[in-house]
This record gives sequence, structure tokens and C-alpha cells, in this order.
Amino acid sequence: MWTRFLSPVTMASYAIIGGGIVGASVAYHLSCRTDADVTIYERQSPASETTYRSMAILGRTGNETMTEMKRYGLSLYNDFFSDPKANSRFDLTGSLAVATTSEGDAELEDSLKKESKTGLYTAGGKHEPVEYLPGDEITRTAIVPYLRTDDVEGTRYRPNKGFTRPQEVAYEFLERATENGVTVENNTAVEDVIVEDGAVTALETERGTEDVDHVVCTAGPWNVSLAEKVGLTLPVRHEPAPILQLEPDRSLPFTFPYTHHHESGIYFRGSHEGDIYVGKHDKSTTYEDVEQLDPDTVRDSVSIEFRDLATDVIETLYPFLLNADITEEWVGVGSRTPDRWPILGWTDVEGFSIAAFHSQGIQLAPIAGHIISRQIVDGEPTEYYEDVSISRFDGYSDTYSG
Repeated sequence: MWTRFLSPVTMASYAIIGGGIVGASVAYHLSCRTDADVTIYERQSPASETTYRSMAILGRTGNETMTEMKRYGLSLYNDFFSDPKANSRFDLTGSLAVATTSEGDAELEDSLKKESKTGLYTAGGKHEPVEYLPGDEITRTAIVPYLRTDDVEGTRYRPNKGFTRPQEVAYEFLERATENGVTVENNTAVEDVIVEDGAVTALETERGTEDVDHVVCTAGPWNVSLAEKVGLTLPVRHEPAPILQLEPDRSLPFTFPYTHHHESGIYFRGSHEGDIYVGKHDKSTTYEDVEQLDPDTVRDSVSIEFRDLATDVIETLYPFLLNADITEEWVGVGSRTPDRWPILGWTDVEGFSIAAFHSQGIQLAPIAGHIISRQIVDGEPTEYYEDVSISRFDGYSDTYSG
């Protein structure tokens, strides 16, 4: 049960830029901690851009701190789903990382050995169960009738992963936030953030100037350009995220597992409606491999190279999809940080906080709202401060004086 806490401090006004799932979470958490004015400024409609294009995978992978952050989110989602205010749904599918070369297989097996030695993953307790399976052993461990195993050298299997509807989960936050008095300004683009004497004082929107005491920037790949308006160069770059939506030529009576091809980065994710999404996420890509992009200039047509690569992997792992129709395609823009951890909270500009991610925004949206609301309402850095503060990077600081 989430009870509302009325802050004893002087009332302030809070502006959130971006009405996706992260902005909605921040608004909800603020509304549970203060009776001050909280307004979301969304340039289109809520959850219609980065959130809409998310694959919304939920799980608990990560070290001890990351696991605790995700556990907070899973607990909150369980509360929401037990008393839904939107059309939310979660499908437990399991997750496969599949290697089709001996080198890739050795990397998969070695990664689990390293994780076991460092205690990152265990089969029980707080950590997510995971298992390495050689050859076609996956067919004797899980129901994967459509997976072609002729070329499979090994598989990393996580049975507890699944996916949800990202837009609907965003509305779970938004409905509760608006019940608590949060205002949502749709179709209202923020054009500038006004800073005087090192502190935020106002927002300029296409509708006029609004005085504010604190701004939280939760605008996904647009965070970079918005932060520049207050003189902050974010350590965030971008990676295109191409997606093909396939309609199989048959209905699938079995749950389709999330599948990631280790060597190519091509992945497959089912849907509640029976379509299959095919995308690309190369986990070996580093911050140095990518650059900052203007998300407004990224076209929604996937490249020929991606189509060809996806077709090759489909033929290798799921050949039944060769006859599927492509019903939609798009290219999302994923944010990337130097150390693969999110940047959450205070910056060196008084009254300006940030929420930027290295993917996993759906999983970490709940804890982002928790951390940021604690910081700006209570002045409490939280136990996650050292892991998520922008001040962990050389040349960066924030306004925390503790």
C-alpha cells in the first residue's frame, strides 16, 4: 500500500519534461511525497515516443545494487497489476541467449562462470536463476518447439524473464499521479529552460513562460539537447534500435521465448497479439562505438544491412518466420552511458535533475522515480547515490553538499 506523504518543507513547483514511463514514475513518486504543484510537459501524448518503442523486458539481471533497484520496480509493478488502472499485462516467456559458433558458446559459458564466482547470479534468493545448456540441451529444459537447434552450440537460459505493455504501464503511473493532483500538459513542447544565477527559474514552452522551482528532465534521447539549454553536456550517446514487426503465417499456441543471438545481436520477442518483433542489440557495443544523434532526424526505415542480417539469423534459428509478413518497421534511439549505468538525480545546476539510462528504462523507471523524489523533496541522496549520480564521471559534479 502506497500512502501519500505531505512534505513539511515550503511548497515548491516541479516540472517534468517528458511524459513517458520515466516521467510518469517521477510524477507519481513526487505526488506521493509532496502536495506541491507537479506538472508533466509532453510534446505529444504520454508514452507515445521512446516508451512506445520499447520492448519492455522485465527481469533481475545485474550486480547486487542493480538487482535491488530492479526488485523495487518489480514489487511496485506487482502492486499496480494487482489493482490495475490501465490495460496492463505481463507475459512470462523466459529468455534465451543462443550461440551458434564455438567461440560464442565459450563466451556464454565463461560469462556464467565469472558471474558465479562474483556472486552476480544464483539459482534462488535475490538473484535471477540462470543456467548454461550445451548443444541442443535447451529442448530438454524448456518448451521451444520453433527453435531450430541444428547450429546451436550452447544456450544461456533465464526462466524468469518476460515482457509487458510499456504504454499501459506508463498509464499505471499516470492515472495514480493525476489522482494525486499531478497536471499533464499534452502537446506542449519545452523550448527552453531558464537559469538565473546558477539556478533554474522557469520553463519556456510554446504556450508561454512558466515559473518553476525544479525541473526533472526525463526526455529519453532528447535529454542531451535539453540539458545543453542549462549549460550541461550530458555523458550520453545514442544507438539506433531497428525493429521489424512480423506477422507469422500461423498462430503460435506456445509462448514465444525472448531470444538473443549472441554473435549478431539480433533478438526476437513475441507479443500479446501473436506478432514477433525482430531487433538488434549488440551487447558488446561500447560508449566509444556510438555517437550523439538528433532523434528527430532518425528515419523509421530500417537499413538493408539490418534486414539481411535479420534474415540470416531467422533462417538459422526460426526458419518458420521466413514466410512471415513485415507489417511495420521503425528505428528507435537508445541512450548509452560510459559505464552502462543510469544517470539519476541532481546535476551541478540548482533545480535541474536528470534521468538518463543505458537501456532498461522500463525496468528502472520505478527506482528512478523513487530516487529523484527523495532527492528533490527530502534532500536525501538515497543508498544508490554513488552508483547513479552524474558526479561519478570525471569532470562532473552536482549540488549535493552531504
